[in-house]
Amino acid sequence: MIKAFQDLMRGVRGSLEEAYFFIALLREGRIRAPTSATLEDILAPYRAKAQAMNFPNLMEHVNRGLEKPVPFAEAYGSLQSARNCLEHRDGIIGRRDVDAAGILKISVPRAKIFVEQSGSEVEVYRNFYAEEDTIIQMRMETRDLIFRLGEPLKISARDFDDIAFACANFGTMLANQLPKALFQPKVQGNARTASAVSDSK
Repeated sequence: MIKAFQDLMRGVRGSLEEAYFFIALLREGRIRAPTSATLEDILAPYRAKAQAMNFPNLMEHVNRGLEKPVPFAEAYGSLQSARNCLEHRDGIIGRRDVDAAGILKISVPRAKIFVEQSGSEVEVYRNFYAEEDTIIQMRMETRDLIFRLGEPLKISARDFDDIAFACANFGTMLANQLPKALFQPKVQGNARTASAVSDSK
């Protein structure tokens, strides 16, 4: 399960890097390169910039280029902090992971499905019974997982389900908010040119 979590977070990071790359190309509008250059040669500097950024800076940069910022940016950042702990400190909470109070808080974006009963929200669970005409509601919120310095970072099956949903939802939100563009490769003289025409309003 830990490896699956790490793979999910690598996917989130990879999606952000691709979004950065797309937005950067769109802003350039036109790129000139020698005809001998491969596509990877042309794109390599953009990929390198994205890979060199830490997660919060990368997220902030991408959000500025989206039609609407992806919500819960800090929550996804906290999930990346958990990934770093697992990969670099074998899942034991270290000083680099915690705040001044010695706490690592991981916020997991999740879909809360609930009904209102007697003025209070009651979350729907398996085999939940609802009376006829009950309105079932849903909203996105975060659930916090708290770990302290020196503790092992443990992820339960429930935690993993919420994290998997959050990662899948992240990819969908990111794709939906990317600026729309049409790329038109051209050749001019001795240089190859790729231009991007934005369809955004």
